[in-house]
Amino acid sequence: MRRSRFSEREVRIGAERRAKYQGAVRVKLEVLHFPQEEGRELSRENVERLKEVFQTDHVRRLEPRNYVPAIVEQTDLDNALQASGFSVTDLLTNTDGNPPTLKFPSRYRLTCLHGRHHLSPELTATLVEEYANEKKPSDGEIYWKIRQYEQERNLCFKNRWKAILKTTSRRGLRQLDDHEELAAAIDDVMAMPGMRDDLRLSTIHKITGMKCDEQVIHYLEDMKEFWSKLLPGGKASLRKVDRATVKGVELKAPGNSKQDSRVLHGQLLSGQIFSSFSPEERENIWNRLRHTDRLIPSLFTFFEDVKYLNACVASVLSSFTV
Repeated sequence: MRRSRFSEREVRIGAERRAKYQGAVRVKLEVLHFPQEEGRELSRENVERLKEVFQTDHVRRLEPRNYVPAIVEQTDLDNALQASGFSVTDLLTNTDGNPPTLKFPSRYRLTCLHGRHHLSPELTATLVEEYANEKKPSDGEIYWKIRQYEQERNLCFKNRWKAILKTTSRRGLRQLDDHEELAAAIDDVMAMPGMRDDLRLSTIHKITGMKCDEQVIHYLEDMKEFWSKLLPGGKASLRKVDRATVKGVELKAPGNSKQDSRVLHGQLLSGQIFSSFSPEERENIWNRLRHTDRLIPSLFTFFEDVKYLNACVASVLSSFTV
């Protein structure tokens, strides 16, 4: 029954793709519009990675894996084809790997496949993930996608993301499924995007093997409480916590270290950290952050501290003989 359901989904997606696909074209960069990317954190690390790829392997713009899927109204496409001297057939029968260049009116924007449009959610997700030219996702990014599709009851895409995981990480995912309270505590922390890259699914077996779930969960709940008090505003504020902010403040104690206080205050005022908050909000954050006299926790500090806890557990167990 499940296989049949997945086959039906694939047939639907394939049929819609064939019905709505208009071909490949070249356009000016300024024509492309990514509504979903507005307000999203720019990954400087990934920008540098792509620059290096382009320098060593060239841009390779004409390879299908580097295409950007977008939607266009039929009337707008017809007008662009007429202005450019091409026909729909030219777009669909192009076989030399050199798509025609279309001219669109000034200030016209092609909506790239992120956001709301007239394609089904199934086809949208397929195309976005199929053509995404990004670095290999971390365990945390994959885990968050899996949880997202679980909530949507989309088993097809959940399994697609599970398949990306390494064997050891898939084992960790299964163990989290068997420890619901631990998984819930991790999910609460992962609601902050800046935390996700530090999830280590491959070491979950060490955590569950310690038989110290209560202590581990307390650590995660304490972390969530710390960030929630630092950023009053509920889930909306926590969703603004980006990678640069987490890496900038973790293991710092501005209430006990003048150097940490000076560095963090400068980064906060300049917007290097907490960049998604307004200057007024950042000032309020600083009024709370500067009194922090403990090391600021993150998922990175969690997994590092688990190493010490694991060593302690092993030492205690070795003291007992069966």
